Amino acid sequence: MTPQNIARLRKLASATRIEWRVADPATKAYCMSYDRSDTLTPEEDAHAWLDDQRKRFPGGRYSHYEVICVEVRTELQRLAAELLTKAERLNTPGDPDLLAQLHAQCKHLLDDLTVTTHDEHGLTEHSPVAGLTYSNFIGALAPLVSRAGAVLAAQNSDSGARRVPGNVKPDNATTVHFYEQDCYVLSNFSAFTLDWRNLRFDTSEAAYHYEKFVGGAACCAGIAYEVLVAPSAHEAYKIAERNKEHRRPDWDAVKVDIMRTILRAKANQHKYVRRKLLATGNRELVEDSWRDAFWGWGPNRDGQNMLGKLWMEIRAELRAQEGGNA
Repeated sequence: MTPQNIARLRKLASATRIEWRVADPATKAYCMSYDRSDTLTPEEDAHAWLDDQRKRFPGGRYSHYEVICVEVRTELQRLAAELLTKAERLNTPGDPDLLAQLHAQCKHLLDDLTVTTHDEHGLTEHSPVAGLTYSNFIGALAPLVSRAGAVLAAQNSDSGARRVPGNVKPDNATTVHFYEQDCYVLSNFSAFTLDWRNLRFDTSEAAYHYEKFVGGAACCAGIAYEVLVAPSAHEAYKIAERNKEHRRPDWDAVKVDIMRTILRAKANQHKYVRRKLLATGNRELVEDSWRDAFWGWGPNRDGQNMLGKLWMEIRAELRAQEGGNA
């Protein structure tokens, strides 16, 4: 990676945007958000929405909410930061052909990028040119992150070094890694909608966190609604984390059964998910998240991998159903 590309990646990775949210001032849990990509007057629009809710529902759940200003990072900035971390570690020869491809692709991608500075609204954003749209830019950057991780994984394997969290590993004959890889469809963050409790969720991740606030003795419909309308799986997770003191008291006892039911529903509702799951054969399924030692294998690869185990249960169920229908 050339010094110029490293510098441009660093500039992109540090770019942020300003967002105005209608939020609970105590917990920061929010129900609406506006930024310059939505409207020219995001702050005014956020206040207008809140004022309208207060007029329509005096003393309602939004009566104590406020409009707060936060600085957020987009998926583009997250990918750039991850690629930057990997690129700065690509300091050994590795696979010359693979490294050359990575360098060439990254240079081509960054040549199509202009990063602005903060404008009068405090906004910093990229400006794609040459017909490269925002979604296509993310789609082009994501494989570079994966490719850089593959290079590093190969280098670590050759040198006997311990895997660094975040590296992407190739599948092999005995194990399928489905955290941001070919079988990413098995991740709860993958973009497969879920019909659950007569509601439509964008991801199974959101449905899982929704359950924390509606089942058992829990009665937190407001928080559950915020999870339902969260703009991303990550936001749904953050809302649940900010409000974890309000989740149902028996959550730890029931969460595995709930996750199993959600995953089963996801497989039943999406033919592609079923096909990818069955295509894994009899290989072990590993949620190779370095952050989570319960659902994944954790930082030391000795976690419970409960999500992988549940998927293997469902795979066996699907295979048994196919055998019964034969």
